[in-house]
Amino acid sequence: MSTAHAFATGHEGLPHNILVAFDDSPQAWGALEHAAALAGASGAGLTLLTVVNQPRAFVSPYAAPIPSVEELLQEAEAELAAAVQSLPKELAVKSMALAGDPAHEIVRQSEQGGHDLIVMGTRGHGDAVSLAIGSVSHSVLRRASVPVLVVRDVASAARDDRTAAHARAAVGE
Repeated sequence: MSTAHAFATGHEGLPHNILVAFDDSPQAWGALEHAAALAGASGAGLTLLTVVNQPRAFVSPYAAPIPSVEELLQEAEAELAAAVQSLPKELAVKSMALAGDPAHEIVRQSEQGGHDLIVMGTRGHGDAVSLAIGSVSHSVLRRASVPVLVVRDVASAARDDRTAAHARAAVGE
């Protein structure tokens, strides 16, 4: 018997409660577009989640103001409001802004909120860069107990296709 999560929805095999990780980046907007289309087709509810993480302070001869967590949360809530306004009115949408480690909070909220799908964007840096700088999408993929739909940045995919084509040409394929 499979341990796959059963979706409680009238549309067999489709999610009913989608968590969208949203950071106002072009990739997040692309993920939101995919999630909204899926929610519209399946009747699923959407929860938009932004997780702010206060930037680290670096010792430097230059002083730059570091925003407080409260300021970051206010900005995130404004971005979420704009995202919610962009969605079709017939969708059931909630939003929340939290402070903490983004990957941890995304996984935690998916479990606590009873979400059966996580949708998020990725910049498409690739495995080597992700190992060096970390990747929220990679961490969520490893830790989530529900399916994760990672919407790749179209520009990154096109760049990777060109790079692969050049590599094949270089080896004479």
